[in-house]
Amino acid sequence: MNLFWDSSAILSVVFRESKSPQAVQAWDAGEYAYAWHWLKIETASALARRSANPGQWIHLQKMLGMFRFLELPETEYDDLCAANRRWRLTAADAGHLFCFQQASFVLPDLQLVCFDEEMTSVARKEGFLLWTPPEAGSATPALVRETRSSYGRKRKRAAHV
Repeated sequence: MNLFWDSSAILSVVFRESKSPQAVQAWDAGEYAYAWHWLKIETASALARRSANPGQWIHLQKMLGMFRFLELPETEYDDLCAANRRWRLTAADAGHLFCFQQASFVLPDLQLVCFDEEMTSVARKEGFLLWTPPEAGSATPALVRETRSSYGRKRKRAAHV
C-alpha cells in the first residue's frame, strides 16, 4: 500500500497522542511512504517546539530516512495558489494536499494519512483517497493488483524501534 504522510500523522507516531494507535497502524500497513519534502522542516520544528527527547529525535530521523520525498517545482505554485483559493488552508497544509494530489495522478492507489481536521475535510470534499483504519473485527478485503518491479526500491521498516 502506498501512503502519503502529512506532518500530523508522523507526529502521532513520534509522540503519544490520541491518534497514535491509528498512526502506528498506518505506518505498519504501508509498503511505501511518500511525503512532500516540507515534512522534514515541519516535523523538526514540531519536535523542537515540543522539547522532544533524544529518543524522539532519533525515531523521527529513522522514519524520515524511509520516505520518498516529493518536490513541488516552482512552475506548480500558481496552480497550488489557485487550488488553495478554494481550499482555504494554511500554506503548508495546502502544499501537502496539492503535492498529494499531484502524486496521486501517478500513483492512483495513493492514500493520504492525515489527522488534521481541516485538511481531511477538504480532502474528503475533493474526493481524495484517505487512509482509514480497518474497523475492529472486520477483515480488509484483498485487492488484486499487479505489483511494480521492486528494482532499486527500499521497503520501509516498521514504526516500532
